[in-house]
Amino acid sequence: MEPSCSVRSVSNKVFRCAAEVFLNSMRSRFGYVKQHVDAGGYHWSFLERGPRSSEATVSTPEHVVLFVHGFSSEKDSWLSVASRTLPSSRVLIPDLPGHGMTAPLSHAAEYGAAVQVERLKAFVDATIPKDVPIHLVGCSMGGLISGLYAATYPDQLQSLTLICPAGISMPRRSPVLAKYEDEGVNIMRAGTVDEFQDLMQYIAYRPPGYVMEKPKGMRKIMLGLMTSYRAERMPIFDKVLEDMMANQRILEDNLHKIRVPTVVLWGQEDQILDVSCIERLDGKLAHAHVVVVPKCGHIVQQSYPELCAAYINQLIAETSPSTAMALA
Repeated sequence: MEPSCSVRSVSNKVFRCAAEVFLNSMRSRFGYVKQHVDAGGYHWSFLERGPRSSEATVSTPEHVVLFVHGFSSEKDSWLSVASRTLPSSRVLIPDLPGHGMTAPLSHAAEYGAAVQVERLKAFVDATIPKDVPIHLVGCSMGGLISGLYAATYPDQLQSLTLICPAGISMPRRSPVLAKYEDEGVNIMRAGTVDEFQDLMQYIAYRPPGYVMEKPKGMRKIMLGLMTSYRAERMPIFDKVLEDMMANQRILEDNLHKIRVPTVVLWGQEDQILDVSCIERLDGKLAHAHVVVVPKCGHIVQQSYPELCAAYINQLIAETSPSTAMALA
């Protein structure tokens, strides 16, 4: 029997409260605090590490590292990477509109990449002084938004890191895209425990012969609460995906406008966005260093956080003279 809407709503609130307790502990351990700001018609929820330059007693930071999460994810997914960035960096990690605790949440809103770029610009204008250089980092859908942001507002950025970015056509279809186009099955929806387990088989790298165990005990309970929470937001996620899929090569068509030093990281075994996408970068993305990560799936930032942070820090050092001198 399916739980009633009221029971599911209570369960989701309990899950969110329990998750916030756990996440607050992680945030505190890594030196992050949760903040809010009103910008572009949204009440943004974001994590911050480092001094707030808007405070009169604090000097303006040398640079800001801005992280942009992927589809159906949230700001805290970046903590393992963000916590490894240079201590001198001011770091901002927002929940994108349609995700996390940024409000309002509406399935009637427009979530296309160009629209999300303008919303992110409003967030940037509200939180980062105009003369402070930005190092922008995005993964998957967040990589698409970050890349398009760099193409639209190149003068604001000092570097760009793209991790398996969407918005690039695939010379070789990924298993997830093939399943969607051939069977009409959208693996990314994942609104039940079984569907989420199936999604994880595609997102994370699994060596040949690996068999994922069915969740038991507390893990099964937590997965049930999490997928119920996801299911409640599915109308919004469906709209986000629909709007993002409307132009599947929007980043590819704008790569030539990106002028800042760029690192592209891609999992060799990515089953969501096939690694063959890197072929589309040739001749279009100047000043780029492309890294294919072996034995890695779509979630490079979670599988290899040290590697991702190392490339981000290297970009900061190479493009910030004072940082380079300090590291010498």
